[in-house]
Amino acid sequence: MNYIIGIFLFLGVVLVLFSSIAFIILPTAYARLHFLTPTTLGIFLIVISILLKEGLNQQGIKSVLIFIILILIGPILTHATAREGKIQKMEKNQ
Repeated sequence: MNYIIGIFLFLGVVLVLFSSIAFIILPTAYARLHFLTPTTLGIFLIVISILLKEGLNQQGIKSVLIFIILILIGPILTHATAREGKIQKMEKNQ
């Protein structure tokens, strides 16, 4: 069981790390928006590893609630960032 937890944790951390590096490297905000999904998947894998390790105790439930909040905020953040980029681009062209 510890091997499965380690695999989920390793894959989650690697996904978040690579997504963060790509987020820093990419030049435009629109290109950066594409790397929010792999980050969310990485966080999901980390939450799964926490649930497998801790079960449904206080730490497990907290990690699930944090993941749900991130799932709800992610699309809102993406939309707000894209909208602001479009507004700034329109103002720049005028």
